[in-house]
Parts: sequence; C-alpha cells; structure tokens
Amino acid sequence: IVSEKVITSLAYNASLDVKGIQRMLKIKSKNTYDGLILTIEISVFYGIPINQIMNELATKVKTEIEIAS
Repeated sequence: IVSEKVITSLAYNASLDVKGIQRMLKIKSKNTYDGLILTIEISVFYGIPINQIMNELATKVKTEIEIAS
C-alpha cells in the first residue's frame, strides 16, 4: 500500500508533464477498500481542449501510481 502523501506527490509530478495545465489547485487522495479515489483540481490555459488535458493527466497519473505500487 502506498501512502496518500506519496500518491499526491506522484500525481503532482505527473501533472508537470501535461501540456495545457497552468497550475495544480488541489489534490486529494483516499484509499478505500475498493481502490483509490483521487481528486485533482487544475487550472488550464485557454484554447486547449479540457478533455484532451484530462485524458493525458489521467493516463500519466495512473502510470506513475502503478509503477510505484
């Protein structure tokens, strides 16, 4: 099991590589019996499709957490 603090750090680091994210506003993680709940609030630059940014962010965060665990 990976601590919530480590997961938050991994999510933040993964977000640094995603084009279009202006800054991270809030990251919360919670381990549950069924798995991990991760809530990420971001600020994005104007003109880049949000769904594209979120898909890339979700993929990068998932990969980072899977590698760590």
